[in-house]
Amino acid sequence: MSYEECYRVLGVACSADAAEVTAAYRRLAKRLHPDVSHSRESQRRFVQAAHAYAMLREQLRPRRQHSHQACCPYCGKHTDLYQAHAGLTGCADCLLGRTYRSHFLPLPVVVCAKHLSVLVLYVVSILYLVLYLRADDWSYALVSLLAALTGITVLARQVLSLARSSDVLRPAHRGHLSRRPTG
Repeated sequence: MSYEECYRVLGVACSADAAEVTAAYRRLAKRLHPDVSHSRESQRRFVQAAHAYAMLREQLRPRRQHSHQACCPYCGKHTDLYQAHAGLTGCADCLLGRTYRSHFLPLPVVVCAKHLSVLVLYVVSILYLVLYLRADDWSYALVSLLAALTGITVLARQVLSLARSSDVLRPAHRGHLSRRPTG
């Protein structure tokens, strides 16, 4: 049965939405149901209406518009896929963290937050250093030194983390994304 026939069986226009289709089916079901009408013709029409409603309900079911979940062509994980600016599509791990193309992509939010925190720590360090110079109180100098050391520590950890995940230290992995997958 075609979709046009389904609309005709239910007695609605082809432009009807899901609510109109459901209302039409319920009206017909109340009138044609075998418990209400015992004739063979009404039973046949009830079966047709149920089949038409099932087909149209599947067609009119709201679908997720932006579902990008699929199997990553590089690592095989079933996850959200993203589009890189080079035309490649893959999971976040393959596109950001574990590829030689990661330096072409924007930094993740976590990395930006870490860099911003380092900047804030340096500004705090400078402000407390100015307060130390004005007030000549060693507690300001100590807070300034702690803020600067914390900033250096966070920055060093981030640099080491990026160095460990970069392809500079692992050149054997180059090229696993050099070609688009076929298929």
